[in-house]
Amino acid sequence: MKTPRRSAPVRPFSPSAAFLLAHPCLTIQQPWAELILLADKDVENRSWRTKHRGPLLIHAGMNLVSKATQADYIAHSPGYENFPFDRLDYGAVIGVVDVVDCVTKHASPYFGGPFGFVLANPRRFTRPLPMKGRLGMFHLRHTDLPPGLN
Repeated sequence: MKTPRRSAPVRPFSPSAAFLLAHPCLTIQQPWAELILLADKDVENRSWRTKHRGPLLIHAGMNLVSKATQADYIAHSPGYENFPFDRLDYGAVIGVVDVVDCVTKHASPYFGGPFGFVLANPRRFTRPLPMKGRLGMFHLRHTDLPPGLN
């Protein structure tokens, strides 16, 4: 793991319904989803490759990584000793990031392969959008959106 980058503040973002319906979404377990939006985690590992480039909605899954994984992360990540694992959003689309590449090798300490989606430009939503996640990349449906969202 690495020292948190947090070099640039993450801009809050209020997505429109059209934006949410136009872009794919990926469920990611916490705290990894949060670390992506903090501009710390720059690679998302998957067992499958993607041709997608551009905006990818980040859905925080319902589960948190194990206590052992949390402890290991804290031990190897100075600055995260007081990471608020108990105050993370779960079961909601919480932001968007751009997928700029899909690689089989990367210098990031987050790369574990076999495929890594290289991420950039995270934007946190001003309000989480509660919904159930799905496997793989998926598109939101109109029924996933809250009433009154334009």
